Formats: sequence, structure tokens, C-alpha cells
Amino acid sequence: DIRFREAIYRATNRDQFVQLGLAGRGVVPAGPLPASLDSFQITAKESETYWAPDLNKAKQLLSAMNYDQSKEWEVVSSNTSAVNTTWSEIWQQQLSARR
Repeated sequence: DIRFREAIYRATNRDQFVQLGLAGRGVVPAGPLPASLDSFQITAKESETYWAPDLNKAKQLLSAMNYDQSKEWEVVSSNTSAVNTTWSEIWQQQLSARR
């Protein structure tokens, strides 16, 4: 359900990934791809529907699809670098705090 994906995007604070995971040495791209992939980037206008952080909207989307928010789910991530591990921990904390 596309609403689930949008809810996750809206509940994720991408700036916090840059600040905590990269010590502020990076930029938040307009879309889902790394900012260094200029040729493939979408504009902020094209992505604002999904990437605009809005916790209330995220909760509304989950509610509209009758999602059981007490349900736990597992996300698999690569632990090949300290940054990946840090990002996994940041995301886990963000989503846990937003329940």
C-alpha cells in the first residue's frame, strides 16, 4: 500500500541522519537517491508530496489503511560500515519514538 511508504517517509527525519550519522558533513537530497547522483535527481517540488516531514500526516495515512501500529516489523540493513550501523540505530529510534 503506497500510503505505508509515504507514512514512513513522513515519519523519517532525514536531516537527523546527516547531522548524527555524518557529523553534519552532507546534504539531504531532494529525493531518495544520494545527492551526488545529480543526473538522476528529482526536484524538491517533485518529491515534496512524499518527503515533507509530517508526523500527523504519517499517522493519518496509517490510520486510513487500518494499519496496526502495535505491530512490530524487522528492517534488514547492511552493517558493513559504522555509518550504516549508526543510520540503522537513528531510524530505529525515530520510528520507535513516533508510535
